[in-house]
Amino acid sequence: MSSEPVSMDWLKTDGLKSVVAQRFAKFCADDFKTNNVSEDSDSDLYKEAVQLILERIESSVAGDKP
Repeated sequence: MSSEPVSMDWLKTDGLKSVVAQRFAKFCADDFKTNNVSEDSDSDLYKEAVQLILERIESSVAGDKP
């Protein structure tokens, strides 16, 4: 479990091409802010999972434009 605060810079939507990825990133940013306060949260694992999903969304919806 990581006890250090994680920077949210990795979750900015301006670099994402897919509207779906942008919406998911915004949802995750909001969720992370409200739920990262519990003792059992693992911010590094959360970050890895979100990045994996965003990569999959971006690669599967290449034609989607904001």
